[in-house]
Amino acid sequence: MLQKRVAIINRFLSKCTSQRLYNKTFKLDKANTIFVIENCVNYIGRASADNMKIRDLTVTYYQIGEVFVWSCSQVVAMIMLCINCEKLLQAKEKTKFLVNKLVMDYELPKGMRMQAKVFMETLNIWPLRVFIYDMFSADVLSIFKVISLCASYLIVVIQVTQ
Repeated sequence: MLQKRVAIINRFLSKCTSQRLYNKTFKLDKANTIFVIENCVNYIGRASADNMKIRDLTVTYYQIGEVFVWSCSQVVAMIMLCINCEKLLQAKEKTKFLVNKLVMDYELPKGMRMQAKVFMETLNIWPLRVFIYDMFSADVLSIFKVISLCASYLIVVIQVTQ
């Protein structure tokens, strides 16, 4: 969508520069009298201090850039969050593996094994998952879900516009 908006701005500017419409709107004669050509189509407008169309195009182009940078930063933040949550889950699985080794080591004192069993139950009860708005968990699988959602949306949009 952003690329289409930039393309619209570029088409607008290329029409104005290729056809030199800004030079055709007025003409000076030898006595420096301005004669305005009425049949000329001018997209930018006459050169004057009140004409703000180029400024408006610049503001639009700047806003498109801001939206692009903002959306990219949000995607990167989501990816970093999901990767960190996945690392937390991997560390939990490693902890479960090590605690299970302690539980299964019968040479340890009975009290230490019992404490390891309680710790294993705690690990099983508390999953250490980070939930976003209590709706879905943040992990690497979430990244792929978002990518598949975007691909599905893109397919639907392409089918509707064709």
